[in-house]
Amino acid sequence: MNTFGAYQSYYHSTGYPTEPSSNISWIGSLQLCLQLALGPIAGALYDRGYFRHLLYSGSVIYVVW
Repeated sequence: MNTFGAYQSYYHSTGYPTEPSSNISWIGSLQLCLQLALGPIAGALYDRGYFRHLLYSGSVIYVVW
């Protein structure tokens, strides 16, 4: 996620050539925000013993998404 700038130039040249770079940058910004915002919640659940629940739900989300 920290190297989204490389992907941003790729998206700009191939997928969205008419979009300004500021619009494309929202993709990486939102991904990084969600990743960092959910970390404390997942960490607290892990500490309370919900490891298997996190593992199974994360696996399903990863496969479906």
